Amino acid sequence: QIALFNAAVRVEGLQLGAVNVALKSTSGVQIGVINIAGRDDDGVAIGAINFIPGGRTEIEAAVDSDRTGAIIFRHGSRKWHNIYGLAGNQGTAATTPTDDDRIWMYGFGMGRGARVGAGQLDVELMAWHVGYGTRFADELSLLSQLRVSYGYAFSRMSLIGGLVANTYISDDGEDNSLTFKRGTYLARGEGDSVRLRVWPTAFLGLRF
Repeated sequence: QIALFNAAVRVEGLQLGAVNVALKSTSGVQIGVINIAGRDDDGVAIGAINFIPGGRTEIEAAVDSDRTGAIIFRHGSRKWHNIYGLAGNQGTAATTPTDDDRIWMYGFGMGRGARVGAGQLDVELMAWHVGYGTRFADELSLLSQLRVSYGYAFSRMSLIGGLVANTYISDDGEDNSLTFKRGTYLARGEGDSVRLRVWPTAFLGLRF
């Protein structure tokens, strides 16, 4: 089905449109802005908003080894999900951090989850826009992450831990932050440059 609005009782193939509805179940793929399925099955939903009863709706609070704290909202099916996040860091400088050393970020991503043993294993890709202090970065200021995490459930929450591969790219000439201090400059032209950094981090947190 390819249209602005798609609806079917069961989906075994592809629904591609702005709004996709599978009234009972889906073992196929839904790609759109809003995807709705009657229950969490073996299907894949890729969109901004996915309504799947029996799927995942979680809030996660975590801090990483760079002392960056993040609040993440995760929702979707048990196998595929979306991620929305807000994060910040007050600065990692040894001395008193400057205003530009304080960062804030907002981001979006997608992930694949699976039950492994008594817990949940997730592999996720996420992109963050990074701002500095009270200044909104109009230039390119993009942090991309590959996140691998494992959550062990107890009571109504899960203790989570994971590893992250970070890639930060910026052409913001006013970026003087020490928070993302690793990496090199790549010349792009006279009086201008692109800053590229790649480094690993680890994180711990709670998931509700």
